[in-house]
Amino acid sequence: MRKKITVVLSALILFGCVENAEAFLVFDPANFGRNAVTALQTTQMVLQQVQSYQTQLQQYQLQLQNIKNFGSFTWQNMSQTLANLGSAIQTGQSLAYSMSNMDSAFKALYPGYQSPQNYQQSYQNWSTSTLDTVRGALDSISLQASDFASEEQTINALRGLANNPAGQLQAVQMGNMLAGEGVNQLEELRQLEMTQINSQNSYMAYQVQKDQAQQSQSNDLINGMNSTYPQYQNQNGFGPMPNFNGQ
Repeated sequence: MRKKITVVLSALILFGCVENAEAFLVFDPANFGRNAVTALQTTQMVLQQVQSYQTQLQQYQLQLQNIKNFGSFTWQNMSQTLANLGSAIQTGQSLAYSMSNMDSAFKALYPGYQSPQNYQQSYQNWSTSTLDTVRGALDSISLQASDFASEEQTINALRGLANNPAGQLQAVQMGNMLAGEGVNQLEELRQLEMTQINSQNSYMAYQVQKDQAQQSQSNDLINGMNSTYPQYQNQNGFGPMPNFNGQ
């Protein structure tokens, strides 16, 4: 930079000195001083312009850096993952929350307070459905556990990107990406809770239906005994016929 200033000053000084070279060479101190000052001012202006250009270039580079994004990133297909977890519960005769006919299937299996025509067959159906529901829940949990490795790879990749964002856009993108992965984890946790509730409710329905069926059969038996007494009822020596209804 000093070399450039020296060259400019020398050129201006020589220009001032030889301005009247056609007649004879004259050294004018006043003109020399003015030319030196003008050359210095011109040099300072040039340097300021150069610095201004450098500042603008740095600003453009920063703007380009701030709008730089991470490009494509491989995300887990969460919709497909949740669909697979829901399908895993539909095992055998299970009652799964993901069934389209869940309400009608539940009512058919657990009709409530009534005596089944074949108690042994109904009991077997209740037991099989309950066990299949629990087995389906375990299959869904096992499927979630098998995804831990791929989820850990995704989290590690995000951590690596978060350590050195290139600009503001990448920093914002990183926050959104971490938030998105957090939502995915919450969705899987929600599905896990749904699976647990599904199993618990299936077992409770089995217990309630079994108790109600037994109570209904007992009441039908008592009611039938009042109307089908043997022919020696009310005969001497046997006493009055009891009323099993408590009336």
